Amino acid sequence: MHQWRQIKCNRFDSEPMEDFLTRKKRIEEIVTGFRWGRYRDNEADAMEIELAQLRSAKRHRSAAMERSSHVA
Repeated sequence: MHQWRQIKCNRFDSEPMEDFLTRKKRIEEIVTGFRWGRYRDNEADAMEIELAQLRSAKRHRSAAMERSSHVA
């Protein structure tokens, strides 16, 4: 019987739990979509870019800095 590997998503340093869970859910949705062949052509390209951004620590740091500048 074939089983998919578990989808891994690590929490970034100082990432709020709510943000992590939202990001993790979206990563799981995208990966599951690829596994089931839901994306084609341009949509697949867009999902691949979004997935890379969701997994990027650099993107996370930029978003955190932006949030903190709005709070101050």
